Amino acid sequence: MGAKKEFTYAAFDMLTAAETIVNQCIIDKEIIVKKRPSWGDSYFPTLLNTIQDAYNKHLHIDNAKELKDATKALNSIKEPAKNDLSSFNVQLKNDFKDNKTRLNEIKNTLGFTSYYSKASAGVQSAILNLLYQFKNNMTDELAAEINAKGMDPLLIPNLKGYADTLKAANVTQESAKKNRPKISEASIIALNEIYNSVISICEICRNIFKSDPVKSDMYSFTKTVEALGNNNGGNNEGGDQTPPTPPPAQ
Repeated sequence: MGAKKEFTYAAFDMLTAAETIVNQCIIDKEIIVKKRPSWGDSYFPTLLNTIQDAYNKHLHIDNAKELKDATKALNSIKEPAKNDLSSFNVQLKNDFKDNKTRLNEIKNTLGFTSYYSKASAGVQSAILNLLYQFKNNMTDELAAEINAKGMDPLLIPNLKGYADTLKAANVTQESAKKNRPKISEASIIALNEIYNSVISICEICRNIFKSDPVKSDMYSFTKTVEALGNNNGGNNEGGDQTPPTPPPAQ
């Protein structure tokens, strides 16, 4: 029986998360190496090179740079969209706090009830869904009603504009992932080795930074994948058809 993936994520997302975490290790190296001397010297740079080489070597992508650039572009759009959604949400709640019924109607109409919680956490699909419902349901009359309460007048046009921009970046990212050959058994083994190495790093570093919840979360593999926003979990890409096995506890 052939080798099986030991991670539930799409292979590209696994590598991107691993690369993100190892880059964070390089930033925090001084603290980490005090607790784990064997990770000194070239350990993290060598692992980082292995991960970066794996895009072409094991996923057979010639356009890894294009895909990574599209992901970066998408993330650069996500942050200002999240910030403006947060500003809109806070102002809306305060402007309509004396009319909770109308507040809830507007939140339902614009998608905040359904999507804001996950969108504020950076989930890409939730941000897209919220922005599109916002754009489609924000009539001139509703905008006038909201702005009359004192809303920043730039927020509504900004948020309507993000929808198309974010969708275009998302399409670029997804189209760059398609049409890949099936991953070989040898490559699955190599990808599993990368994954397991980084999972061990995550477990140890989460313990090192346990007194700092924000820093500790930077070493959660699951949260790092979720922050990519692709939400494809174990969905396969480019012929990666090997069924996954559950990842170890983190």
